[in-house]
Amino acid sequence: MTSDWSIPSYRLDLQRHIDLVEEIARVYGIENIPATRNAIFPDASSADGAYDYRLGLKNHLSSLGFFEAGTIKLISTSQLDDVLGTTEAAAVPYPLKNPLSDDHTAMRPSVLPGLFAVAERNVRMGATSLRFFEAGTVFATGPGGSPIEHQALGLLTAGPVRDASWHEPDVPNQDFYDLQSVLKGLVGDDIKLEPAEHLTLVMAAKVTVANQLIGWAGQVHPARARKLDIEAPLLVAELDLDKLQAHADTRTARFAELPKFPGSARDIAMFVPADLPNGKLETFFGSLTEPLLESYRVFDVFVPNKNTPSKNTLDGQARKSIAYSLTYRDESRTLHSDEVDEAHRRVLEALKQALPVEVR
Repeated sequence: MTSDWSIPSYRLDLQRHIDLVEEIARVYGIENIPATRNAIFPDASSADGAYDYRLGLKNHLSSLGFFEAGTIKLISTSQLDDVLGTTEAAAVPYPLKNPLSDDHTAMRPSVLPGLFAVAERNVRMGATSLRFFEAGTVFATGPGGSPIEHQALGLLTAGPVRDASWHEPDVPNQDFYDLQSVLKGLVGDDIKLEPAEHLTLVMAAKVTVANQLIGWAGQVHPARARKLDIEAPLLVAELDLDKLQAHADTRTARFAELPKFPGSARDIAMFVPADLPNGKLETFFGSLTEPLLESYRVFDVFVPNKNTPSKNTLDGQARKSIAYSLTYRDESRTLHSDEVDEAHRRVLEALKQALPVEVR
């Protein structure tokens, strides 16, 4: 059935068929028109998952006091010394065939050069504490000269951990452990930092998860930091965002109720070779199957110098002293002292067999 409609001369706004539908809804009442659901809700795609993850990542870093930076994807040749990258191989920049200026001659192989420029600008504007991050696309020259790209996350921190006040005029600067805690917050305790060498960093560490390299972290050379007018230690990290997301997606939240029974602590003071990284000790304690061992933490480190007595060497090899505090607990009952001593003895025996340590 069809109907003819006449448009009043004063309603010049009625020009389309949908305008007639709107008039019916207005006069008859939209609440009197039955609703139907014609929309289709597609399944979430990998692009949706990546977007949601990166938005959550940015919110997380912002909650830690970081500010997001958005820098240009073109850099100059002079900025290539600031490249950190996310692999062991040096990233080969992808040059532009027709650059518009000497400041924009190549596609960036790292987000760090842009963050360095942001840090320098903020310091010269009077900023004392720096906490910046950027998540974006980086580019490199692939096989046959073709460009390749992936997503990277860059972090930069320097300056006091918080603002000075009348009761705390001398605030300590951010250090490597502050950066490490930020990285652990992204993936969890599965993340490992292994000492390594890198041209951009004076103190460098490979960032790995499940034995897979996902990026680098460490302290920038003091000479480079001074060129940026930054006197405090300048700490940076760069991670492969796709690999970071892959490991983060496999994590499941774990909750535990508060302990009902008291724990018991025992300390271990030991001499170890001076070049033994603390990460190996943490890996050892983390891999133990001792059921009563609940937690462990390092609370003292003493590194000898040239004026230290010769007793701090073993077979001519320099060594250092590290002390750990271990907590033992049973979730079902209160432990007796002899049970804690026996569990501690088992840990000491395993420690002596696994690593070159001398318990003091």
